[in-house]
Amino acid sequence: MATQNGKEAAIDCIRQAAAKYPSTIICRDEVPSFTGGALSAGYLANLDSKGEGPANPFKFGRRQCYPVDSLVNWLISRLEV
Repeated sequence: MATQNGKEAAIDCIRQAAAKYPSTIICRDEVPSFTGGALSAGYLANLDSKGEGPANPFKFGRRQCYPVDSLVNWLISRLEV
C-alpha cells in the first residue's frame, strides 16, 4: 500500500508542476527544470532518437518541444516507486 501512496504522491507532484507551468508547450531544454533535475535534455534527446520520448514532439525553429500534457502522461507512465 505504501508503494501505491508513493506513486499517487508522485503523480500529484507532476500534475501540480504542469498546472503551474505557464504554457501548454515545453521545450526539451526546459524539461530538466520542470522535473527538478530528474531528467536531462540529453537523455530526452536520446530517447527521442529511439522513438521512446514523450508523444507528439515538434520543433520551433531548432528547438524540440512537447505538449505539456504529453510530457506529463509520459512521465507518469515511466514512474517507478
